[in-house]
Amino acid sequence: MKNRLHKVAMLFIAAALIIVAGCSASASPKESLEKATQKMMEVTSYESTMSFGIDELTVPDELLQEDGAGAQYVMNLLKGAKVNVKAVYQKEPMRTDMEMDVTAAGLSVKIPMIMTDKKMYVKIPALPMLMLPEQYTDKFVEIDLEELSKQAETGAMMDTAAQQKLGQEVSGIILKHFDEKTYFAKLKKEDAALPEGVEADQVVRFQINEGNYQQAVETIVNQVLPELIDTLTKNEDFMKMIESTNEDVTKLKADFEANKQETLDQLKTNLKINDFSIVGAIKDGYLSQQTAKINVDFTDESGGIVKIGGSLTAEYHNINKAPKFLYEIPTDAVKMDELMSGMGLGM
Repeated sequence: MKNRLHKVAMLFIAAALIIVAGCSASASPKESLEKATQKMMEVTSYESTMSFGIDELTVPDELLQEDGAGAQYVMNLLKGAKVNVKAVYQKEPMRTDMEMDVTAAGLSVKIPMIMTDKKMYVKIPALPMLMLPEQYTDKFVEIDLEELSKQAETGAMMDTAAQQKLGQEVSGIILKHFDEKTYFAKLKKEDAALPEGVEADQVVRFQINEGNYQQAVETIVNQVLPELIDTLTKNEDFMKMIESTNEDVTKLKADFEANKQETLDQLKTNLKINDFSIVGAIKDGYLSQQTAKINVDFTDESGGIVKIGGSLTAEYHNINKAPKFLYEIPTDAVKMDELMSGMGLGM
């Protein structure tokens, strides 16, 4: 009897140790989100649907009056604006197809786009204000990205691999400095309000709110920004793209250090984050869905308060599977210079 009890006890202890070991091995919310974000930057292809919009925009009348009628026009255009995007991405050979539905100021337009590493094709909507000649309606316009870069007198564009590598480094820097217990939480799937059809093994939230904002500002200014500046300025491809020199880097770092306390004070005094949150649904180690929300108040020197609220949702499907592109590469695309000439605008 005694031996039997001893065996039962040992089995119970062994089972308990296995459970504890399993729990210890499972990734924390912060680690899960970091890993999923990194994996999304390494995918070879995916399909996605995205939606983002301005949910709230309030600007004091005196500020609008200072900037004239143009500011009021922009304000009316942005308020309630919404963009829906359907996209298909492929890493090699690089290609992204997008269909953008833009709604603003009571007007709705659809903009099909195709982007490769060297060319971009855009179908310009037939809006009355654009006065697009009839022969160019419902046709793709071909834009040479390399030529556009030369005309804009900017540095060489970073290739896709370099962009992804830099994106991974930047994402890692931003996430790693925020404390796990303060900013990250694992949500129950039933409490996460996931869209119908979205599958998730776990749901993680990163959030900055009124309760932790002061600490977040300290983290951003004292830890995130210095490392971010250091990483970006050491990246040769990035520096070539923005055409900056070592002297520019030295000055940027010196200016940042000299104004660090002023930046801290302004962010703590003039900016109020009511909510900034990112919720990520993770399936098989990849993000299957993301929701981001921001709601902030900014107080200017005169005491006027600008309120801004926005939201973004994204779903990812068919990760690393053969992509089904939205369009065929057009063979009758209109060259950019031909379009400009046809509209009476010389290049």
